Amino acid sequence: MRPDSYGAHGERRLDALLAALRRRRVDRHIRPGTVLVDLGCGHAGSLLRAYSGTIARGIGFDVAVGPPPAENVELHAQPVDTPLPLADGSVDVVSCLAVIEHVERPDVLAAEAHRILRPGGVLVVTTPAAQAKPILELISVRLRLIDATEILDHKRYYRPATLRAELEHAGFADVAVKRFELGLNLAAVARR
Repeated sequence: MRPDSYGAHGERRLDALLAALRRRRVDRHIRPGTVLVDLGCGHAGSLLRAYSGTIARGIGFDVAVGPPPAENVELHAQPVDTPLPLADGSVDVVSCLAVIEHVERPDVLAAEAHRILRPGGVLVVTTPAAQAKPILELISVRLRLIDATEILDHKRYYRPATLRAELEHAGFADVAVKRFELGLNLAAVARR
């Protein structure tokens, strides 16, 4: 497991742009009063900070975190593929953006997301598609346009059917997986 979380040592411009594009996948699911959990929140909890004016409570988890970015946000230094210290059915939305490919136990991550979501709650997952691997390695390792540490830490790459199966196995019955960013990334929305 990596000792640092995303953004702990700064963020390259292209990395920041790609993170902002991924965050747009969560926008339509955030309503005033939402309880939002961000699995793999990064060092600064930037997604939770962005929604802090709308959500009731934001809770972020990552291997290492900084101070909370807002009064209604808490950040926990904890791997996201371990049991979470949250009650069953206590959360409206769980986001997991460009994280599931990094963890040792994606099955535990998905099962915990399902457990903590309220009935009707939504899990939003983004991950690079299998076809993106050579391109990501080129733009990170060779061209150094994005952080190579992030790319070289990938444990797996998903195809739409394998990502859907991972989430269905965790108990999600309504799972939609779509490609985005020229088909190089996958976005899944899974409802409890």
